[in-house]
Amino acid sequence: MKRVIFVPLVFVFFAAQAFAQLSVTGEIKTGILQTTTEDGINHAKTRTDAGSKDDAGSGAGRFRLNVDYFIPDNHIGFKFRINLEDWASPHNNMWSYFFGYGNFFNDQLTVSFGKLGSSPWGTGGPDLWKELEASGGTKGGIRFEYKPSFAPGLNVGFVLNSFDRDVDMYPDEDPITILHILEESIIGASYTHDYFHIRAAYRFDSEVDQLRGTASGKDGGQLVYRVEERIIRNYLPGFRVWALGHFYGIGADELNKNEYSATNWFFAEYAPNLFTVQFRAGLEMIAKRTVLNLRPAFNLKLFDNFLNIGVQYLFAQDYGEDDAGGLGKVFPGSPYYYMELEPKIQVNFAPGVYAAMVYNWRKEYVQRTPLHENFEGNLVIEPTRQTQWINFRIGMYF
Repeated sequence: MKRVIFVPLVFVFFAAQAFAQLSVTGEIKTGILQTTTEDGINHAKTRTDAGSKDDAGSGAGRFRLNVDYFIPDNHIGFKFRINLEDWASPHNNMWSYFFGYGNFFNDQLTVSFGKLGSSPWGTGGPDLWKELEASGGTKGGIRFEYKPSFAPGLNVGFVLNSFDRDVDMYPDEDPITILHILEESIIGASYTHDYFHIRAAYRFDSEVDQLRGTASGKDGGQLVYRVEERIIRNYLPGFRVWALGHFYGIGADELNKNEYSATNWFFAEYAPNLFTVQFRAGLEMIAKRTVLNLRPAFNLKLFDNFLNIGVQYLFAQDYGEDDAGGLGKVFPGSPYYYMELEPKIQVNFAPGVYAAMVYNWRKEYVQRTPLHENFEGNLVIEPTRQTQWINFRIGMYF
């Protein structure tokens, strides 16, 4: 009986494709990762397990499926993303987002509702992927986007959202009202022009939800942005410049000031047919500490992009006054915070299918402890940690 029911359902689904638009994309990544760590105090430790360092999470790898199903006649559709990085427990945070949406008034108004994602106002990466309406667990919201016909390229809107932090620290005797939900709203805007693209969003904050471990009161609002330059590429094909960032804790109560953080990244890339050269600069500020990241990279594409040979170097320097809370510079007087060197050889078997061998060497300064000192408190072992990993990885984009 199950087969009798299943066959008509499959027929109905594929017959419906003639009247709908279906987009399916995704990625699968995994590999073998061997990591060796040594700090001059303990014996060197080597671990080998399944994993990929190609932006595939911290587990065995990543399986991601993005689906967008739209019915033009009804002007409605739905989107969802399945994202598996914990393969031992695939039900954990499996659904990154799932929501329905409708386009109305000649596509000038889009209303999305459910567990939101695929934001038109997010940072868009790399190095920083942030969408303010995305939430963990089962929380959801409603997003309104207005794209006026008199201003092509403009998208403005707002989100009625759930709380993005824990609410169990809010006094039980105090009511949680509609006003508190409204105080968690998001406003966003984007504008696309032939010469540039810009988008930004701001999330307000109520006193109800709290980041665990912080004082009572507001944690503060959040701001994300992305800016792209699109003039130079008309004269130099393959050249791109863009920047993005995230600010957390804007307007936080005085007791939560140490939770303030700001992350900004700048990118410049030139990618003709034969090679890709890229430069990244990042500035991260957390409370009293600032970290500057510089990352140049070069990738040579041979035999019609069948073979890639690349290398990247990462240099980071931290700044800040050390204090009892450990919020300042990790090791006062260090010439740098950490350095990395990463050569790579990659073979592209087909568009979207690759295998690579990557080596990474990293040396970083750590907090000074009594184990680094002799009985008089003099430094006898440099407070550093060295890590090396070798990653054979394979992946597919579709």
